[in-house]
Amino acid sequence: MPESYCRACGEWLPDLAKRGRKSFGGDSPEESLNISLFLSAISSIAALLLGIWLYATYLGRPGVPGIIYVTAAFLLAIAGWQASNFYIGIRLSKNLARRRKGNFADRSNELNNASQENAALPAADNSQFVRHVSSVTENTTEFLEAVPRKRTDS
Repeated sequence: MPESYCRACGEWLPDLAKRGRKSFGGDSPEESLNISLFLSAISSIAALLLGIWLYATYLGRPGVPGIIYVTAAFLLAIAGWQASNFYIGIRLSKNLARRRKGNFADRSNELNNASQENAALPAADNSQFVRHVSSVTENTTEFLEAVPRKRTDS
């Protein structure tokens, strides 16, 4: 089943239907996060270097079109945005690793103990909430007669 996870350890289970095809993302959220971190780092560095290069090359020269400065400004803004995405991704990665390391083993034991304790619970008594009212369709099937089937010769 797609997007399923192990209740004991929290690991995402692979979607076996997608095993034959390769996609851009990883098989698990952690792999997708690592790919996203890599792309954020590369694009941040590239945008920063290109923006600085444009300013260093054309700043103060006469006859430079204004679009060069606008492009350099956008490149620096993209670099800042990608750097913030990288920082958020690093924090998310650390948080996932910390939760996986400490919580899932404890949570798995907790769930197993709770399911063993709850196995002996008595059946629920809903009589105080649901009032039984006779239905028009109750006991009507006893009046139906079997309809003989017609023979068809093929």
